[in-house]
Order: sequence, then C-alpha cells, then structure tokens
Amino acid sequence: MRESHANTDRGRAHPALDPSLPRRSTPDSRDQIQEEANRADMNQRVEKIIDRPDAPEIFCDGALAISFRQDVLRLTLYSDRIDAVERANINRVVVGQLSMPPAGFVELYNQMTAVMARLTQAGKVHPVEQNQQQPS
Repeated sequence: MRESHANTDRGRAHPALDPSLPRRSTPDSRDQIQEEANRADMNQRVEKIIDRPDAPEIFCDGALAISFRQDVLRLTLYSDRIDAVERANINRVVVGQLSMPPAGFVELYNQMTAVMARLTQAGKVHPVEQNQQQPS
C-alpha cells in the first residue's frame, strides 16, 4: 500500500499547511489587504476639500428632532412659514434631513461648541440659565 503524499513532501509538511512558511497571498486576500489599507488611509487624511457652488443651501429656523437609529444620527430641520391664505397662522415646515455617522456628529458638536464660545465672548449670545427648582 502506497503512502499518500497529499500533506507531506519527503517527510515535510505541505507548504500551504506549514505555519512557519510565509503564506502566498491570493487575489482575494490581496484585495482585502488593499481595502483595509485604503480604509485606514481614508481615516487618517483628507486629500482636499472640493467646493461645490451648486450644492443646495438650506436655511432652517431650528432642529425639530434629533434621533439616533441604526448607527446614524438624524436631524430633522424646520422653517417657520406664514400661511399664505390666512396670513395669521405660522406653519412649521420640514425643510431637510441631515444624516451623519456618530463621529461626524461629534466633530460638528465640537465645532459648534467652539463657535458658541466665541459668540459668548463677543457678547452676541448669552448663556441660558437653568431654573433650579427650590426644594419644597
């Protein structure tokens, strides 16, 4: 009976099964390595900022709602508009949705906090004092 040489080559383990030998990369593993390198590279640097003059500008009076679902932060933006027929009623109209990943929201929050500090220092806005409830 002849010994099978599927996993041995003259007493040594087959190169594909020998953990001490470097593994040859396959097209799939090379693609995965390149994809991981590209993802890490994207997180580390920004090539340049591209200005798009045709990007829509959204004016809003405020945020109607902020929610966090499925790892996406969502802001619903509104604008107050006068009812054209009655001219007395003001309607709150949703004018846009802003969706962003949590890291983008943290960056936005940090930038807005810095702007608020500058506006407060310049006297343009004043901190809102929280009414503390008196113990009864």
